[in-house]
Amino acid sequence: MNRQREQPPRTKIVGFALSFLDVLCCGLGSAILLLLLLPHGPSIAAMFVDDSLADRIQRASSDIDSKKLREQDLRSQIHAAESELAAASSAKETLRGARASQAIELRKLLAELAAARRAQQNSAEALLTAQRERADQIAIEEERDKRRSAQAAGSHLTGIEIDKDRVVILLDRSASMLDRRLVEIFRLRVSAARLRQNAPKWVSARSAAAWAYSELPPDARYRIFSYSDSVQDAAGDAIPETGRLDWHKKIVKASKVPGQIAATTAAGPTNLHAAFAVASRLQPKPRQILVVTDGLPSVPGAKRLGSIRRCPNEPKQGVAILSPACRANIFADARRLVSSELPSVKVDVVLFPLEGDASAAHHYWQFTSERFGRLLAPAVGWPGT
Repeated sequence: MNRQREQPPRTKIVGFALSFLDVLCCGLGSAILLLLLLPHGPSIAAMFVDDSLADRIQRASSDIDSKKLREQDLRSQIHAAESELAAASSAKETLRGARASQAIELRKLLAELAAARRAQQNSAEALLTAQRERADQIAIEEERDKRRSAQAAGSHLTGIEIDKDRVVILLDRSASMLDRRLVEIFRLRVSAARLRQNAPKWVSARSAAAWAYSELPPDARYRIFSYSDSVQDAAGDAIPETGRLDWHKKIVKASKVPGQIAATTAAGPTNLHAAFAVASRLQPKPRQILVVTDGLPSVPGAKRLGSIRRCPNEPKQGVAILSPACRANIFADARRLVSSELPSVKVDVVLFPLEGDASAAHHYWQFTSERFGRLLAPAVGWPGT
């Protein structure tokens, strides 16, 4: 088998040829072109450019220098401001400390002022208390002097001792207290008020009540009641029909009681039962009752007159005529009230004479003997001049 020898491929060759003259011309043209395009000497524009750049550099340097100066100035200002701020802070702290010291000093002064005011107030209160005590002492001494003067003048009631506490004074203010004689009583009942108030017997009765009040020690508990057909206090006010009654305390200074006793008027019948009933409502109970009267009662309390033994029925018109036995039974009913409601009370009686009531002294003597007290009948015209 005949192998055929493989032949290599043939390469195509492109033909390109330049002559020396062509190359020379190309090189010359290139050189001329370069000469034309590139600057190859100094020019005015370049000089102008260099001058402008120098100016800009100089201005920039000037700006930098001025800014450095400005920076230094600002730094100086900042340093000065910091110094001022530090000085202000120091002054503020100093002022704050001064204010704190002033506040402390002010508080001390206020405390001292308050203490001084309290001391002044205490001194004023102590002075006022001392003045009051002195005034009370003077009033007590004056009261003692009056009492000694009254005793020296013979105007006291010997034989009756006024207790020191819880004393009730019952002043009979019925019309019969105007005079010891019945005819004069009828005459004075229709007379002027001035004549009734100045009637000797009525003046003596009120003096006895005022004397009993003057015998009470300061701060003693007492009550003064006047009675006729109703019961009133010393000021002339009506007493409530029911309920507990309280005591009064004696006030020596500026007491109105003597004047109130002196202003009491006499009129009407005699209701001793109602007076004892009022006294029994005091709490605590009285220790002593002083009755200033002139005879046996004529009104049986809240009871009907006809219900009392040996007493007539009340007439539809006019006034009932009471016998001595009737009035004695009315008085006995009042005594029973005291025995039941006030079993331990002491009863004293100042009895002024009354015409036609001769048995009154005997009945009141029995009553005071049972009640641990005494009966006293002042002389006509007591206290006298």
